Amino acid sequence: MFTKWRLSLPLFSWFSQRGPTMESIIEQVGELSINFMDDLKLKKEKGQLQKLILKHLETVSSLTDTKLTPDFKVGLEWINVTEPLSLHSHLKGKIIILDFFTYCCINCMHILPDLKRLEQEISVKDGLVVIGVHSAKFTNEKITGNIKDAVRRYDITHPVVNDKSESMWQTLGVHCWPTLYVLGPNSEPLLMLQGEGHYNTLKMFVTEAISFYKKKERLSEKSIPQIAAYSFPKSNSILSYPGKVSVDSDKKLIAISDSAHNRIIVADISGEIMYEIGGTSPGLTDGDFTTAKFFSPQGSVFSPDSKKLYVADTENHCIREINFETKEVSTIVGIGAQGHDYVGGKAGARQAISSPWDLCLFNDVLLIAMAGTHQIWGYFLRDTVLWKKSFKADTCAALVGSGREENRNNIYPSSAGLAQPSGLAYDGTNFIYFADSESSSIRKISAETGSVSALIGGASDPRNLFAFGDKDGIGTDAKLQHPLGVSWSSFDNSLYIADTYNHKIKKVDILSKDCVTVSEQKFNEPAGLCVLGNKIYIADTNNNEIKVLEIKSRALSTLILKETPAVDNKRCEEFKKTSVTINPEGSDLELEISLTLTNKYSLTKEAPSKWMLYLPGDKVITKEENFTLTPKWNLTVTGNKVKENSIKVKSRLFLCADGKCTVKELLYNIGLIFDENAPKNVKCHIDSEL
Repeated sequence: MFTKWRLSLPLFSWFSQRGPTMESIIEQVGELSINFMDDLKLKKEKGQLQKLILKHLETVSSLTDTKLTPDFKVGLEWINVTEPLSLHSHLKGKIIILDFFTYCCINCMHILPDLKRLEQEISVKDGLVVIGVHSAKFTNEKITGNIKDAVRRYDITHPVVNDKSESMWQTLGVHCWPTLYVLGPNSEPLLMLQGEGHYNTLKMFVTEAISFYKKKERLSEKSIPQIAAYSFPKSNSILSYPGKVSVDSDKKLIAISDSAHNRIIVADISGEIMYEIGGTSPGLTDGDFTTAKFFSPQGSVFSPDSKKLYVADTENHCIREINFETKEVSTIVGIGAQGHDYVGGKAGARQAISSPWDLCLFNDVLLIAMAGTHQIWGYFLRDTVLWKKSFKADTCAALVGSGREENRNNIYPSSAGLAQPSGLAYDGTNFIYFADSESSSIRKISAETGSVSALIGGASDPRNLFAFGDKDGIGTDAKLQHPLGVSWSSFDNSLYIADTYNHKIKKVDILSKDCVTVSEQKFNEPAGLCVLGNKIYIADTNNNEIKVLEIKSRALSTLILKETPAVDNKRCEEFKKTSVTINPEGSDLELEISLTLTNKYSLTKEAPSKWMLYLPGDKVITKEENFTLTPKWNLTVTGNKVKENSIKVKSRLFLCADGKCTVKELLYNIGLIFDENAPKNVKCHIDSEL
């Protein structure tokens, strides 16, 4: 929970000569809310809880019935509405939850599922309206276009107002993110809740408030047609808000977390897609590549033998393992729900964790940037002794950070304070670097002792999480704005940074701590990056692209992802070879393939199996609609009296065998022999069996 203190006036006496003011009422409701939450902890039975809520409603109602919360400031920009909403007209007669949030805040992200669930259970017609009041922490977050991108990434469908001047924040005396403020049917203040984890309390309170005000005939069942989810422009990219990238230096592969599509894409460095794992709808499902599901995955890292990819499945609060040999996905850490443990130590599958954001391998330890608890955890691939502590294989435990959100360095790892760590990188010998996003700093952990120290950015005061900016410089003189990614480059022994809210890529000389901007072209909130040789692969999140930056020349390009795998893909061995004789002046070729599946295999009908025909000159014809095992093509083929060329046909089949499903790719190679005496009409039929 972030705290932003504001000056508060002393409590006004309720019996002052001029009577209670709106400010004094809000102060009093704030105090009553704190007392209410303290009393709530002592109540166990449902009947006791209902009585306590009713008592609170009667108390605040008697104080606030004649006092309306001032309306939203005129001229504010709104999202998910057809016109600006008014507390005193559109929302009159409704119980209103104002969600004061800033879109960088992990605690704010944590309550979004609670609000969505509540909206599904209690509708606008029932009497509930949720309004997101975006009160920015960072300069970049004050821009409505950036908030719209965040609304789409987080799938927020209720109205959101960009209150960049914090007028409603000041009016209701808010001083931290997230804060939920419940208003009554006349917009009178009823309850203030700070922080996360209030779903049960909120549901009970709203349910009782609806019943309370219905009896008073002050609730309205009217719909609010002005509430309409924002229609986003269609993107030409196959990606949707990619969060992170990782690379396999041996096989020259790149793994892309296609976060808003809830999937992982693995491609070679030319952009040819090898695997698409997961799908557009979120979920937590283990299994083969076609049935597995993720929920807004972020960081990933390849295993040293290239046989596995570990993934931070952020909104599932899990770590997933992708096995390229078995073509299966499994959950190795997490229970599928947010945890509130700051110590850990359980077996991975039983250990609850909170919003893992990035991963890196440190010897036999899978390090996890645990943004949700402001710590760095470890999943132990082997029995390990690390920083004078012993850990069993397949367990997961906190390693660095007390859980307090601050920028506090310390020689003792568990005593340091972190602020939403979101990026990790290991230099292979001395240090682990992390992007401490909410303190806008880059910090380092000693590989030998675990001690935490500053590198660049931030402030000397560990409680100051507002020391952000955009300035090249040395150490704390350098300023960043909410960096989310770091990557070590052995090419030039430097650390590269995705300075996310400054829309830049920066470089740090580790010895001098000198930070310089290396590229600020065409980025929009780049959130992840990874170095492979002389190139940096960058997840340019809001542009829905993967950019490639050459370290020496600083040339910038876009990686074009090709959904059709290349014909010379090494994973696809030649399955059938034949030849056909063609007239060099041109022949009409009828090409037909008949593939028979033995009893061992069955075709997964719902999966996107397809055929790809590769003609001389690199022209590709794809057949994927109405898939059949007997495809046919009618072609006109010409040659310039060359002795031989070839046509290649590649099948990408989603099959099941012995209870396991997988992808098989078969290559048919049809050699072309050109002969002036060949007929102008040629048939080629290929029988094959799998």
